[in-house]
Amino acid sequence: GGGGGGGGGGDGMAGDGHPGCRSIPLLEEEFARHPSVRVLRASWHPNSDGHLCVLLSDGTLHVFDAAAGPPAEQAFRLDPWGRGPTPGPYPLRPEVVDFVFAPPHGWGALSLVLLGREGDVYTMCPFAPWGARFPRVTLESLVPPDTQSELWLAGTFPTVHINGSGGGGRDRDVNESGGDRRRRRRRRG
Repeated sequence: GGGGGGGGGGDGMAGDGHPGCRSIPLLEEEFARHPSVRVLRASWHPNSDGHLCVLLSDGTLHVFDAAAGPPAEQAFRLDPWGRGPTPGPYPLRPEVVDFVFAPPHGWGALSLVLLGREGDVYTMCPFAPWGARFPRVTLESLVPPDTQSELWLAGTFPTVHINGSGGGGRDRDVNESGGDRRRRRRRRG
């Protein structure tokens, strides 16, 4: 049975027999080191059973597996001009202030759309949490635009035949992920 007070044992039940709720602190050390950093957006990844993507005001995106808790599985410095891979405590120019998952068609299934403070729009592609699930037909229909993308697809989804070359079983979904390649798009004014 559950322990006394507000929390239960491993059964998810509160001491009074009602379903309990467990909270897990994320980014505690980050907020302690940099008190001015704040969360701009947190959103569950649509192709994962439990990955939370968190955008911070310091220009970093953290991807957490809810089942595993901290630390983040992946962290990206959202720097459209490629000024370095290490997350830092200072806002980037242009600042990335929001994100949304792209429509799940073609490369959109592996893309994150980023909005800059000045209205710039960027696409981070490929992007996927580790263990995310994608329809095999979507992955097999992708045509890599360059060698880096081809290598990422082959390493991330080794059972998928690139360029829709067919074969290799017909599983409904393919499981795995990772990635960090960015393309920049400017807003037309």
